[in-house]
Amino acid sequence: MALGLAILVILGRLMDFLFCKLRISGLVGMMPVSGVLGPSALTVPDLGLLAFSADMRMIALIVILLRVGFGLHKETCGGLEC
Repeated sequence: MALGLAILVILGRLMDFLFCKLRISGLVGMMPVSGVLGPSALTVPDLGLLAFSADMRMIALIVILLRVGFGLHKETCGGLEC
């Protein structure tokens, strides 16, 4: 299970790096990796990984919201009291 997750993360980060060098969003490179290696195609990660995928999605949502929250500035609030 850990090996499959490591393969997904390493290939995803590699595609992110390559696409950023091409000045394209790294997310565009990560999506095909997850599509090819995910459970719908090659099923590289163990099926046990799918058992706690809901928890992983919740953690990802929290990380995204935290990054957006920390990126806000008072000047970007549109004149509203923040």
